[in-house]
Formats: sequence, C-alpha cells, structure tokens
Amino acid sequence: MFKINDYFYYILLLFTIFKVDAAIYTVTSTNDTYTSGTLRYYIGTASSGDTIVFSNSLAGQTINLTSQLYIGVSNLTIQGLVLSGSNQITINGSGISSGNTFFIGNSSCTITNLNIIGNNSGNAVYINSSNSIVSNNTISGNSNSGIFINGTNNSISSNTITNNNASNGGGGIFINLNSNTITNNIVTNNTSSN
Repeated sequence: MFKINDYFYYILLLFTIFKVDAAIYTVTSTNDTYTSGTLRYYIGTASSGDTIVFSNSLAGQTINLTSQLYIGVSNLTIQGLVLSGSNQITINGSGISSGNTFFIGNSSCTITNLNIIGNNSGNAVYINSSNSIVSNNTISGNSNSGIFINGTNNSISSNTITNNNASNGGGGIFINLNSNTITNNIVTNNTSSN
C-alpha cells in the first residue's frame, strides 16, 4: 500500500538525483565578447552559487570593456588571481560610453582581487543589492565613485581606492543607504566637485 511517507521519500530522491552543483568557470580570454572563455560570457550564463576565476595565463593582462558588466544572479563570485600590482588582471572600463564597470544587481555577490580602472562614464562598482562583498581590489582612475553602494549589509574591505574623480558626490566610496560595513580600505586622492 502506498503511504504518504513514501511520497515524500520519492520527492526527496528526485531532488537528490537532479541536484546541480555550483559551477566554476575559468576565464581564458581577454576578449570582451559573448563567447565561451570570456568574462562577459560567464557573467551572462552563470547561475546562483557559481564562481568565475581566471587562468594564470592572464596574469598582468587587461580586459578592455565596451559596455557595463551586469551581474543579475545572486551569490556569484568573481575572483581574480591572488597576485598584486601589475601582475593582477585589470578590468578597464574606458571603452564604456554609458554605465558602470560592474553593476551588482542581485544579492550576496563577491568581487575580489582585480584592478578596476578607467571608467569615464560611471562608477567602477555599483552595488544595487544587499549582502555583497567587494574586497582586495585596486580601484583607480574612474570618473565617478570607485564604489557606489545603493543597498544594505554590504561589506567593502581591504581595497585600495585612489584617484577617482566624481562630478556629483562620491569619488572614493559613495554610500546611499545605511548598515554597510567599510573596513581596512586605503582611500586616497579621490575628488568630488559636489
């Protein structure tokens, strides 16, 4: 005789069989195209819980963007190489005509260990969500804020944020809402005309 407990057992079994583990994608190309191997492709195809890392062969190289990188899934990690200075991977936003370099549009995302430079039209990192982490990056030479926070419970730590020049508020870090944690950052030589 089929019992109600059997029903729940089979439902649990189905979830176990079809469970999909989080993926780790490796960026192998500096091209800014929507093709396999590029940062833009993996950001666009990633699911919640996935991680994007970079091949060691890209150490010291630059990805020149032509448009904003929009992060639309939650719990996505973008992790650069654990290197410093000129050996790190650089994300250059100077080719973006309108928009931020990174736009975090969902919660619990992480951006770490990157050089993020050169955006002449927006912020280097715009956080429009909660519970995200931006850490151990060098963020410099952007025309608005290095980091713009429009959410709560985000953590900004151990970044070097320098020489960003905002025309309307910000410069280094612009915090639009309360309850965010800012710790151990080096924030120098940032300016704002307002």
